[in-house]
Amino acid sequence: MQDRITLRFLAAPTDAAHGGGTVQAGRVLEWIDKAGFACAAGYSGSYCVTAYVGNVHYTAPIRPGSLIEATARITHTGRTSMHVFVAVEAADPRTGEFEVALDCLLVFVAVDEHGRAKPVQPWRPRTSDDELLARGSEERVEARRHIHDLQREIEFSDDMTTPAETFRFLANPGDVNWGGNAHGGIVMRARAPATRARASSSSPPSACRSTSCAATTATRSRCRSSR
Repeated sequence: MQDRITLRFLAAPTDAAHGGGTVQAGRVLEWIDKAGFACAAGYSGSYCVTAYVGNVHYTAPIRPGSLIEATARITHTGRTSMHVFVAVEAADPRTGEFEVALDCLLVFVAVDEHGRAKPVQPWRPRTSDDELLARGSEERVEARRHIHDLQREIEFSDDMTTPAETFRFLANPGDVNWGGNAHGGIVMRARAPATRARASSSSPPSACRSTSCAATTATRSRCRSSR
Protein backbone atom coordinates (compact mmCIF):
# COMPACT_ATOMS: atom_id res chain seq x y z
CA MET A 1 0.00 0.00 0.00
CA GLN A 2 1.74 3.18 -1.20
CA ASP A 3 1.13 6.45 0.61
CA ARG A 4 3.16 8.74 -1.65
CA ILE A 5 3.98 9.15 -5.32
CA THR A 6 5.94 11.50 -7.58
CA LEU A 7 4.96 12.35 -11.16
CA ARG A 8 7.77 13.70 -13.38
CA PHE A 9 7.22 15.33 -16.77
CA LEU A 10 8.02 18.40 -18.87
CA ALA A 11 5.80 21.49 -18.93
CA ALA A 12 4.68 21.77 -22.56
CA PRO A 13 4.46 24.97 -24.65
CA THR A 14 0.68 24.43 -24.77
CA ASP A 15 0.62 24.77 -20.97
CA ALA A 16 1.63 28.43 -21.20
CA ALA A 17 -0.63 31.26 -20.11
CA HIS A 18 -1.46 34.25 -22.34
CA GLY A 19 1.87 35.81 -23.27
CA GLY A 20 3.73 32.50 -23.11
CA GLY A 21 6.10 33.39 -20.27
CA THR A 22 4.68 31.14 -17.55
CA VAL A 23 2.47 28.09 -17.19
CA GLN A 24 -1.20 28.94 -16.61
CA ALA A 25 -2.43 28.45 -13.05
CA GLY A 26 -5.29 26.23 -14.17
CA ARG A 27 -2.87 23.78 -15.75
CA VAL A 28 -0.92 23.55 -12.49
CA LEU A 29 -4.17 22.83 -10.63
CA GLU A 30 -4.78 20.00 -13.08
CA TRP A 31 -1.34 18.58 -12.28
CA ILE A 32 -1.90 18.62 -8.54
CA ASP A 33 -5.26 16.89 -8.87
CA LYS A 34 -3.79 14.14 -11.03
CA ALA A 35 -0.90 13.58 -8.63
CA GLY A 36 -3.27 13.59 -5.66
CA PHE A 37 -5.64 11.18 -7.39
CA ALA A 38 -2.81 8.76 -8.23
CA CYS A 39 -1.68 8.83 -4.59
CA ALA A 40 -5.19 8.33 -3.17
CA ALA A 41 -6.06 5.56 -5.63
CA GLY A 42 -2.81 3.78 -4.90
CA TYR A 43 -3.35 3.99 -1.15
CA SER A 44 -7.02 2.95 -1.16
CA GLY A 45 -6.82 0.47 -4.03
CA SER A 46 -10.00 1.93 -5.51
CA TYR A 47 -11.40 4.73 -7.60
CA CYS A 48 -11.45 8.09 -5.79
CA VAL A 49 -13.27 11.38 -6.22
CA THR A 50 -11.95 14.84 -5.37
CA ALA A 51 -13.87 16.27 -2.40
CA TYR A 52 -11.80 19.34 -1.53
CA VAL A 53 -8.94 21.45 -2.84
CA GLY A 54 -7.57 24.21 -0.65
CA ASN A 55 -4.60 25.97 0.93
CA VAL A 56 -3.18 26.48 -2.55
CA HIS A 57 0.03 28.48 -2.22
CA TYR A 58 2.02 29.61 -5.26
CA THR A 59 5.64 30.43 -4.40
CA ALA A 60 7.33 30.69 -7.81
CA PRO A 61 6.32 30.88 -11.50
CA ILE A 62 6.78 27.84 -13.74
CA ARG A 63 8.25 28.30 -17.20
CA PRO A 64 7.17 26.21 -20.20
CA GLY A 65 9.81 23.57 -20.85
CA SER A 66 10.58 23.15 -17.15
CA LEU A 67 11.08 19.70 -15.67
CA ILE A 68 8.22 19.18 -13.21
CA GLU A 69 7.95 16.99 -10.14
CA ALA A 70 4.51 16.74 -8.54
CA THR A 71 4.87 14.86 -5.25
CA ALA A 72 1.73 13.72 -3.43
CA ARG A 73 1.63 12.09 0.00
CA ILE A 74 -1.10 10.97 2.38
CA THR A 75 -1.18 13.09 5.54
CA HIS A 76 -4.43 12.04 7.23
CA THR A 77 -7.30 9.59 6.79
CA GLY A 78 -10.91 9.61 7.89
CA ARG A 79 -13.31 6.71 7.58
CA THR A 80 -13.57 7.01 3.79
CA SER A 81 -11.44 10.08 3.06
CA MET A 82 -7.75 10.72 2.48
CA HIS A 83 -5.97 14.05 2.91
CA VAL A 84 -3.19 14.44 0.35
CA PHE A 85 -0.47 17.09 0.49
CA VAL A 86 0.89 17.94 -2.97
CA ALA A 87 4.05 19.92 -3.72
CA VAL A 88 4.97 20.94 -7.26
CA GLU A 89 8.62 21.67 -7.99
CA ALA A 90 10.17 22.94 -11.22
CA ALA A 91 13.70 22.81 -12.60
CA ASP A 92 15.64 23.71 -15.69
CA PRO A 93 16.19 20.29 -17.35
CA ARG A 94 19.83 21.24 -17.97
CA THR A 95 20.62 21.70 -14.28
CA GLY A 96 18.04 19.58 -12.46
CA GLU A 97 17.97 22.11 -9.61
CA PHE A 98 14.39 22.04 -8.32
CA GLU A 99 12.51 24.91 -6.71
CA VAL A 100 9.16 24.58 -4.96
CA ALA A 101 6.54 26.39 -7.06
CA LEU A 102 3.31 25.40 -5.33
CA ASP A 103 1.92 23.37 -2.46
CA CYS A 104 -1.65 22.57 -1.48
CA LEU A 105 -3.96 20.17 0.32
CA LEU A 106 -6.57 17.94 -1.32
CA VAL A 107 -9.14 15.55 0.11
CA PHE A 108 -10.24 12.46 -1.82
CA VAL A 109 -12.98 9.97 -1.02
CA ALA A 110 -12.64 6.31 -2.00
CA VAL A 111 -15.70 4.85 -3.74
CA ASP A 112 -16.75 1.34 -4.72
CA GLU A 113 -18.01 0.09 -8.09
CA HIS A 114 -21.46 1.53 -7.30
CA GLY A 115 -20.11 4.99 -6.55
CA ARG A 116 -20.67 4.69 -2.80
CA ALA A 117 -18.03 5.82 -0.32
CA LYS A 118 -15.99 2.93 1.02
CA PRO A 119 -13.74 2.68 4.10
CA VAL A 120 -9.98 3.13 3.78
CA GLN A 121 -7.19 1.80 5.94
CA PRO A 122 -6.15 4.21 8.73
CA TRP A 123 -2.87 5.98 7.96
CA ARG A 124 -0.17 6.47 10.57
CA PRO A 125 2.84 8.85 10.35
CA ARG A 126 6.22 7.13 10.00
CA THR A 127 8.61 10.09 10.10
CA SER A 128 8.85 13.51 11.73
CA ASP A 129 7.86 15.08 8.39
CA ASP A 130 4.77 12.86 8.32
CA GLU A 131 3.84 13.97 11.85
CA LEU A 132 4.24 17.64 10.95
CA LEU A 133 1.98 17.32 7.90
CA ALA A 134 -0.52 15.18 9.83
CA ARG A 135 -0.92 17.87 12.51
CA GLY A 136 -1.50 20.49 9.84
CA SER A 137 -4.17 18.37 8.17
CA GLU A 138 -5.97 17.71 11.45
CA GLU A 139 -5.99 21.42 12.30
CA ARG A 140 -7.48 22.25 8.92
CA VAL A 141 -10.28 19.72 9.45
CA GLU A 142 -11.55 21.75 12.39
CA ALA A 143 -11.03 25.05 10.56
CA ARG A 144 -13.03 23.88 7.52
CA ARG A 145 -15.82 22.58 9.76
CA HIS A 146 -16.01 25.96 11.51
CA ILE A 147 -16.10 27.85 8.20
CA HIS A 148 -18.78 25.50 6.87
CA ASP A 149 -20.94 26.11 9.94
CA LEU A 150 -20.57 29.87 9.59
CA GLN A 151 -21.50 29.76 5.90
CA ARG A 152 -24.66 27.78 6.65
CA GLU A 153 -25.82 30.61 8.91
CA ILE A 154 -25.55 33.21 6.12
CA GLU A 155 -28.68 34.01 4.12
CA PHE A 156 -27.54 35.07 0.66
CA SER A 157 -29.50 37.59 -1.39
CA ASP A 158 -29.17 39.31 -4.78
CA ASP A 159 -27.82 42.40 -3.00
CA MET A 160 -24.83 40.36 -1.87
CA THR A 161 -24.07 38.96 -5.33
CA THR A 162 -21.37 40.42 -7.59
CA PRO A 163 -21.55 40.37 -11.42
CA ALA A 164 -20.86 36.94 -12.90
CA GLU A 165 -19.00 35.56 -15.91
CA THR A 166 -20.10 32.39 -17.69
CA PHE A 167 -17.69 30.28 -19.72
CA ARG A 168 -19.31 27.66 -21.92
CA PHE A 169 -17.42 24.82 -23.58
CA LEU A 170 -17.59 21.13 -24.47
CA ALA A 171 -15.76 18.51 -22.41
CA ASN A 172 -13.35 16.70 -24.72
CA PRO A 173 -13.15 12.88 -24.82
CA GLY A 174 -9.62 13.23 -23.49
CA ASP A 175 -10.94 14.98 -20.36
CA VAL A 176 -12.52 11.76 -19.07
CA ASN A 177 -10.63 9.67 -16.52
CA TRP A 178 -10.80 5.91 -16.13
CA GLY A 179 -13.85 6.24 -13.88
CA GLY A 180 -15.85 7.66 -16.80
CA ASN A 181 -16.07 11.22 -15.42
CA ALA A 182 -14.33 14.47 -16.26
CA HIS A 183 -11.16 14.63 -14.21
CA GLY A 184 -11.38 17.02 -11.24
CA GLY A 185 -8.21 18.75 -12.40
CA ILE A 186 -9.78 19.46 -15.79
CA VAL A 187 -12.71 21.15 -14.05
CA MET A 188 -10.34 23.27 -11.96
CA ARG A 189 -8.41 24.27 -15.09
CA ALA A 190 -11.66 25.36 -16.73
CA ARG A 191 -12.54 27.53 -13.73
CA ALA A 192 -9.27 29.47 -13.80
CA PRO A 193 -9.94 31.65 -16.90
CA ALA A 194 -13.48 32.44 -15.72
CA THR A 195 -12.17 33.57 -12.34
CA ARG A 196 -9.44 35.67 -13.90
CA ALA A 197 -11.86 37.28 -16.37
CA ARG A 198 -14.16 38.28 -13.51
CA ALA A 199 -11.25 39.70 -11.50
CA SER A 200 -9.82 41.55 -14.52
CA SER A 201 -13.13 43.29 -15.17
CA SER A 202 -13.06 44.91 -11.75
CA SER A 203 -9.30 45.28 -11.05
CA PRO A 204 -6.19 46.47 -12.88
CA PRO A 205 -4.61 43.55 -14.80
CA SER A 206 -1.43 43.80 -12.75
CA ALA A 207 -3.43 43.21 -9.58
CA CYS A 208 -4.88 39.89 -10.76
CA ARG A 209 -2.89 36.90 -9.65
CA SER A 210 -3.61 33.64 -7.86
CA THR A 211 -3.30 33.77 -4.08
CA SER A 212 -4.52 31.64 -1.21
CA CYS A 213 -3.70 30.45 2.27
CA ALA A 214 -0.09 29.40 2.71
CA ALA A 215 1.09 26.18 4.21
CA THR A 216 3.53 26.86 7.03
CA THR A 217 7.09 27.76 6.08
CA ALA A 218 8.27 24.95 8.31
CA THR A 219 6.20 22.44 6.37
CA ARG A 220 7.53 23.59 3.02
CA SER A 221 11.15 23.61 4.15
CA ARG A 222 10.81 20.16 5.72
CA CYS A 223 9.31 18.80 2.50
CA ARG A 224 12.17 20.20 0.47
CA SER A 225 14.73 18.70 2.82
CA SER A 226 13.12 15.26 2.56
CA ARG A 227 13.33 15.03 -1.24
